[in-house]
Formats: sequence, C-alpha cells, structure tokens
Amino acid sequence: MTCNVQQRGLQIIVVPVAVRVEPVNTPEISRDRLARRVSRLRAASMILALLGAFISLPLVAQQVVPGSLPIADAMVAARVDGQPIRTSRLQHELKQLQRTRKVRQKAQPMLQAQLLAQVIDQVLILRHLEYGGQGARTAEIDLAIENLQKRIEQRNQTLADYLDERGLNLVELRQKVAWQISWSRYLNRYLTDRNYQEYFKQHRRKFDGTQLHVAHLLLKIKPAASEQDALSQRRAIDEIHQQITDSAVTFQEAVRKFSQGATALQGGDLGWIQRHEPMSEEFSAAAFQLQQGNISAPVRSPFGFHIIECREVKVGTRTWEQAREPLKAAITRYLFRWTAEQQRERLRVEFTGTWPHFVPGTQTLAKMPVPRKPRP
Repeated sequence: MTCNVQQRGLQIIVVPVAVRVEPVNTPEISRDRLARRVSRLRAASMILALLGAFISLPLVAQQVVPGSLPIADAMVAARVDGQPIRTSRLQHELKQLQRTRKVRQKAQPMLQAQLLAQVIDQVLILRHLEYGGQGARTAEIDLAIENLQKRIEQRNQTLADYLDERGLNLVELRQKVAWQISWSRYLNRYLTDRNYQEYFKQHRRKFDGTQLHVAHLLLKIKPAASEQDALSQRRAIDEIHQQITDSAVTFQEAVRKFSQGATALQGGDLGWIQRHEPMSEEFSAAAFQLQQGNISAPVRSPFGFHIIECREVKVGTRTWEQAREPLKAAITRYLFRWTAEQQRERLRVEFTGTWPHFVPGTQTLAKMPVPRKPRP
C-alpha cells in the first residue's frame, strides 16, 4: 500500500490508494473529563502495547534457539526495539480468547501466532502515535492507574493481586493503559461522518447489501493435508484455470469434469451470497471483486481451492448511515493496519522462539526451534 502523509497545522491527512481519511481537530480533554472517561475503562478490555522512545532502525526479524538464551528470555516471546513481550501476558490474553472461542488443538499454534502478531502491531502503533505527539501523557496514565486502584480496593483486592491474576507487572500495566488512551483518542480523530461517507463510496458493495449469484469449482484440501498435497492441488487448479482462460473448456464444463464440490452436478451453483455470509471471508472477498460474467483467479479457503464465477449482481440499497456500525469496524481495522505499517520498517523485531509466530511478512507459521539439551 502506498500513501502520502501531509502535515497541515494540527491536522494530519492520510491519503491511501483506495480511500482518503481526514481527522478532525479535537480540543484537549480537561482533567475532570479525563477522570470520568478513564474511570469507566475496564482493565480486562485494555489491549496490550509497549511504550518507548522512537528509534529509526531497519526491521530485523531473528529467531534464537531457546536453549541458548538466558533464563529470563525463556519467558519472553518477542522484543520490539528491545522491549519484551512476555509469554505470561500472552497466556492470559489467550485464556480470555478461549473463553469465548473454541479452538481445536491443531489450530492452537495459529491462534497463538495471530495473538502475538496483533500485540506486535499494537506496539508499533503506539510508537507511531508517540513519535507524532499523539501518545498518552504521563499525567493521563497516572490518573487512569489511580482510578483503577480505587476500583480494585473496593473489591477488597490489592494492585499486586490484580497484576498477578493477569500475568502483568506495573510497567506492563502502564503500557496497557497508554495503549487504551492513545488508540481511543486516535480513532476519535478519524471516525467522522465525512470519512464514513468516503469509505462507503470507495467500498460500497461491502456495505450496501449487494448480493451476488455465484458458482464455483472446488478442489478440496483436507484439514490435515501436507504442504505437498496442498501444492499438488494448487498446481491442478492453476491448470484448470488456464484451460478456462484459454477457452479450451467453459467454466461449466470444467466444473462438471473437475469439481469436488457438492454442487458440481448443478454447475457449481451456490445461489445468492452477501458480502459476509454464508461463505468464508476468503471466498467472499474474492467474489465481491467480480463483475457479472467474470471468473476469479484461484482462491484458497479453509475448504480448498476455488474458481468463482459471478452470474448475477443484485445492487444493494443500504445507505452509509444505515451501515454506520460495520463502517466503523472496517475503518478501525484499516487504520490499525495502516498505522502499524508506518513503523514496521523502522523498529527491530526479534522472536525468541518460545511462542508460535509467523514468518515476517507472511501468514505462515515459523518452524519452532528444538531446545538444546543442557550439557552434563
């Protein structure tokens, strides 16, 4: 993604390729108003982030064999510019997720890697906000901690008990509070009616209720399939797609001949779908890029590889005002990704290998190193 950032007085205008996002000036929050706001924050909802000075360094992703690390490093999953992300904090966040989300044992490493990736992005974002003078001030953090401690004492707990339950130390608690205040204020600058309208205009199909009549050709991949099996299916779907593109076969002929989907005998017809249901996100995202009569490039989903055909389009009538909540969620995700990228090449990221993580720049799990046995 390319974008221009222009400084205009107190305004920063971010102009990405697909959407123009403009913040509005927000007056300084008074101490009384701030106290009322932070007193409503629930510590359990705070998101992890790390504080620190901005240092311009190239991204270096390293992995070290745990057995060769100092004892303290066995409790650290990663470092961002030297600041540790401890496994005890990640374990607590993971337990919170698992209370509302059932995860198969085989999928556990992927969830752990996603969690760590999100935490790293939060660190990068907070550094970016601090560098731009938008980070939480020390007085704001102090006030939030003070209010939190009062609530804890009302439950006949101590701050030490509270921290121990969450696998935190005091420095990390301050970091979490800094994230909550900074990110909330940053979002408020951008979540404006003007930006809602502009984002809706650029991504209308996602929000106006448009429906597509689609069909697909599917080559299945079993959940436990090896990389070699997946690669074999990928090559097969690429060859089929090339035959369709070269007009050697029609889409429907290819479906009847090759598809492993349940609707193969019906020409792969799946009926009408909306942007977020009933198909997987990978499938829907690709389908909603198509115009009537188009077919997609091969798309991988949890079920296998698809070639999608758009047969009809039923344009939606929902307005941006009616889509305000999904627009808010989408713009929030967009800002999260964009802001993290501003620091990704500047700060050093180091993985210790004690927690599952992705190969940098991919969604592929890195191979976990085998701990070295101590010498007798």
